[in-house]
Amino acid sequence: MPEPLGRYELARKIATGGMGDVYFAHQWGDGGFVRPSVVKRLHPHLAERGTALDDFRNEAKLLAQLTHPGIPHVYDFRFLEGRWFIAMEFVRGPTLAEVRRAEASIGRTMPWKAALSVVLQLCDVLAYVHDRRDDDSDEPLGIIHGDLSPANVILGRDGQVRLLDFGIAGSVEHRRQQREREKGIRGTLGYLAPEQIRHERTPDRRADVFVLGVLLYEMTTGQRLFPGDGLNFMNAVLERDPRPPTEWREDYPRELERIVLHTLQREPEHRPASTRELQHALETFAKANQVPVGERVIIDYAETLFPAREDARVTPGEKPGGMETESMPAVPMPMSDAPPEGTLTAEEREEVLRDLQDLFPSEERALDDEEPAFASEPPEPLSLPPEALQSAPPSVQPPPPPIPPTPVPSAPHAPTPTPPAPEPEPPSQTQTRARRPPGESETEGTRDAGVYIYVAEDD
Repeated sequence: MPEPLGRYELARKIATGGMGDVYFAHQWGDGGFVRPSVVKRLHPHLAERGTALDDFRNEAKLLAQLTHPGIPHVYDFRFLEGRWFIAMEFVRGPTLAEVRRAEASIGRTMPWKAALSVVLQLCDVLAYVHDRRDDDSDEPLGIIHGDLSPANVILGRDGQVRLLDFGIAGSVEHRRQQREREKGIRGTLGYLAPEQIRHERTPDRRADVFVLGVLLYEMTTGQRLFPGDGLNFMNAVLERDPRPPTEWREDYPRELERIVLHTLQREPEHRPASTRELQHALETFAKANQVPVGERVIIDYAETLFPAREDARVTPGEKPGGMETESMPAVPMPMSDAPPEGTLTAEEREEVLRDLQDLFPSEERALDDEEPAFASEPPEPLSLPPEALQSAPPSVQPPPPPIPPTPVPSAPHAPTPTPPAPEPEPPSQTQTRARRPPGESETEGTRDAGVYIYVAEDD
């Protein structure tokens, strides 16, 4: 049954995590106004817990200050009926993680034009975030995102790439306070800059630049930056050079390889200083090699993998006057050719739960649930303190020498059948701390299964 919450109607619970519940909702207004929304509601027992509530408030306040087409709008942040909740824009389209899984299922790699289009839009969104100033003092806020995993990037049906989940983002002061109170590493394994792993200093915008390089590397090669499990993976980020993209693909353009490897330098001082600098380099490359980029490229590519359902309708119930409303498919959610039912099947619900937990993770960041499919197996995360990674200091890695541009060869055309729906998996809760040994009783500390490297102190 739909649940009223002020001017919202919680039509369906679509995810539950350690931090709260996520609902597909409708915002109702006067004169027949209705708008599909996503409502994220904090668990009651966390309402007075400093760390969780601070992060929840921080995300809402940050989103309220950010106005960009690539950032979903926040509609509301309220305390109602004993619960804090955030109401946000409902965006239609697959996540980058879903796109990569679909590509792996049919054995293809993202075309140059699509990969460049995605990263160029992310550069623009992040440049806006990084350059944001305080409305009153006009001082730079120094915001970084800090969690640019594929699950936090949506390829919108309108061709606009959107960046999600600002739960661990923050200003310079907020990140300084986080670093002082936390014992571990925040973020998603595989999408952390070396300085985030070392935990020696507060990361700046160049940490986001590094992870943009990881995304571009993986989109254009179809391979992980480094194979291996959690500890080995993190040590590789700190100590090893990535395999050059040309070793994965003979047709990989040398100039693009130079740009990618420049962003993946271990020391921040050796990377592009900003996402604007990276954006300029990629735009120059695309123009010189006549690679088309833009929203139309993203629309067309997403459509080849996830054909849109023109008949997708959900009726959450009638309001006075017999109004029936249309809802977009829950985001992020793989799209199939089958028309949806008024009520989700068990299989459909499991898919929605998995994907919505990517979109709205708990306050303790999952590091092993969001890995897309790759040619090599994704790493297993391990629980460890950051000082365990500091035994071998990383070597200084000089920037690679410039390489003259090479025209981009035409990628062979491949058919783009709709990938089969993935086999259902049990819905994954966002989890905390170490996996419970067999036979051990469940406790508050081991309530959720999983192994993580972030542990936050309660205030």
